[in-house]
Amino acid sequence: MNSLRLLTLLTLLLGLGQLVQAQAEIPKNVLFVGNSYTYFWNLPQLTGLMMQSQELPTQTRQSTVGGANWGEHWRGERGLNTLSLIKTGDFDAVVLQNHSRSAIDRPDSLFHFGQLLTDVIEAEGARVYLYLSWAREWDPYMQAPITEKFKKLAQKTGATICLLYTSPSPRNGGYDCSRRARLGAR
Repeated sequence: MNSLRLLTLLTLLLGLGQLVQAQAEIPKNVLFVGNSYTYFWNLPQLTGLMMQSQELPTQTRQSTVGGANWGEHWRGERGLNTLSLIKTGDFDAVVLQNHSRSAIDRPDSLFHFGQLLTDVIEAEGARVYLYLSWAREWDPYMQAPITEKFKKLAQKTGATICLLYTSPSPRNGGYDCSRRARLGAR
């Protein structure tokens, strides 16, 4: 499981780097909004270090707490101050990562709070990136509905989505943070 997590982290980081390099303007100030899927491997700091290694100076911050969903970020629950950070942080990009089962268990909430957060982020002049959750190892076939819901949200909001899996299992070569990862970008 640890090697799977490491491979997932490296894939996401490389994918974000590809996304950033493809943009006309390189983000210099990035906020990561999420939970342990974001902070467990210290994704914000690692992303900043990878960007700097490519001579792309980037500052990263995070608004995270274990198990958080976008509704909790929106309402400022559990000590989260996400909206305040978005409104005062002068961010170029915000990476949104929701609870891993939200697309399956509460899709209406995914769409509702995804739209609300996107509206605030864009009003502050930042680009929105959707960090696509992945299926549990014991149920790889849940990936298809997760991906479907995130694609729909990206199309609805104009956010950029990073697809980590395109097949039912990462063991089947399902990682994809290539050109198709820009699905939904304006």
